[in-house]
Amino acid sequence: MKKMGNEAIIAHYGDLWRVEHAFWMSKSDLVARPIFHHKEDLIKAHMVICFIALALGKYLELKSGVSLRRIVDQLRQVQDARIVNTHTKKEILLTALISEETETLFKKLRVSH
Repeated sequence: MKKMGNEAIIAHYGDLWRVEHAFWMSKSDLVARPIFHHKEDLIKAHMVICFIALALGKYLELKSGVSLRRIVDQLRQVQDARIVNTHTKKEILLTALISEETETLFKKLRVSH
């Protein structure tokens, strides 16, 4: 067993909030539970998907400097519509106006609208 000094213990304990935040996010934002699968491979697949979503959420937070909750709130406001005339097959795309905050988020994430 490796012995640690007081400073190292305090530093590692200080990082504990990151782990707690990840678990909190997986329970609340990602809705990882309840799992309604009964077969082991389906349960594992569900958890892998939740883990990937957690990793992507963390990536988005780090890349944008914005909380995942705020990112989700901003993206929910973006609603585009595609209308197709069944007779002429002509397609019209109605693009939603987005806020300046959402536009800044898109630029940070290098996403076009």
